[in-house]
Amino acid sequence: MPGLGSIIARRRSVTVSHPVLRDIRDRMISCGGMTNMDDIARDPRWLKLPAGRRQRALRRHEALLEYREGPENMDRAQIAADKAGMSLSSLYKLLPKWEGPAGPDIWALVPYARSTYLGQPRLDPETERTLHSLIEEAVADGVRGTVGISGEVVSRWPDAGPAMPASSTIRDHVDSRGGFASVEKGTISLNTGRHAQETADTATTYGEVLVIDHSAIDLFLDHRKAPRRATITLALDLFSASIAGACISERAPDPALVVAALDDAGRRSSQSGGTAIKPRLLFSATNGEGWRALVEKIGQRGLTAKVRWGTRLHFGGPIRRIVGTKLTDLRLLSRKSHSRSAAKDRFDPAVHALVTLEEARLVLNDAIDRFNSERLKGQSTVPIDTGC
Repeated sequence: MPGLGSIIARRRSVTVSHPVLRDIRDRMISCGGMTNMDDIARDPRWLKLPAGRRQRALRRHEALLEYREGPENMDRAQIAADKAGMSLSSLYKLLPKWEGPAGPDIWALVPYARSTYLGQPRLDPETERTLHSLIEEAVADGVRGTVGISGEVVSRWPDAGPAMPASSTIRDHVDSRGGFASVEKGTISLNTGRHAQETADTATTYGEVLVIDHSAIDLFLDHRKAPRRATITLALDLFSASIAGACISERAPDPALVVAALDDAGRRSSQSGGTAIKPRLLFSATNGEGWRALVEKIGQRGLTAKVRWGTRLHFGGPIRRIVGTKLTDLRLLSRKSHSRSAAKDRFDPAVHALVTLEEARLVLNDAIDRFNSERLKGQSTVPIDTGC
């Protein structure tokens, strides 16, 4: 991990557009000379916090550091409290938590968050208990996949029970409650529209089939005009339902992001043992020139691809079916990502994380590492030859 000096130097040289992010950067630079901010600067947990909470924590941290450098009296304490934006009594309560045995702890200064989870509509307690009970029953009976579990919930819903939620609400709760059981693994159908009855694609070993898909995530990227949601492109290994490669961008999905995710899959798997495997690729594309050039380029790399062509790009579904609604604790907004305007959702620093592209890569790579450690537990991998 690079030292604080190099991290701060890079932060100073990176152009930051949003005033809240500029203030966070400047306060981290200011605090860097007084305390060790090395760990916090690259900690994905810190970067995923809403920007407003990071800003307030740093404001408090800065004020307490200044207070600690001089005599501790009530007048100076009141000045520090005013700078920190809190009451004097709150400052005195926070001081012992902040001054831990290992030194000043900025995590003690992060303000509590209001609820920001927007993924599931609120249900009354009885409906929620019934829904979750039926999900657990279906999983216990061996039903797998979001579609299968949701169908079982509908068929088992008690006539004398509460009103059944909408099908989209049931699917959301299946994704969040079903865990790995709600994931489709090893087999997937990609509707190419070429045949009345599509045959499913099946993988029998790691790296045999890669499914390329895109999704917006619950993370905003700094942009010169306005913050916009990040979009990730994932190369998903169908056999293990793990992530073989990925890239993150502020752009809408395009052919270059598919190539970047494939190249990343080759790099990530290069240290694996065994004989390299050339994967079959499954992805969606439009009839545009760039996508047709992509298919030609893939062929030149010695790879085969099954493509779902369309007048508009279909994406989000495979990620939802193979990964779910979360990449560990990073929310995937696969339904939002069907709209280009979703990349420009209104940013609220009180509830949304805001990062640079470099920081977003840290967050994504951390999430992938933790996700794959669970999905690939006990499984062997081989190098994936993507021709890069």
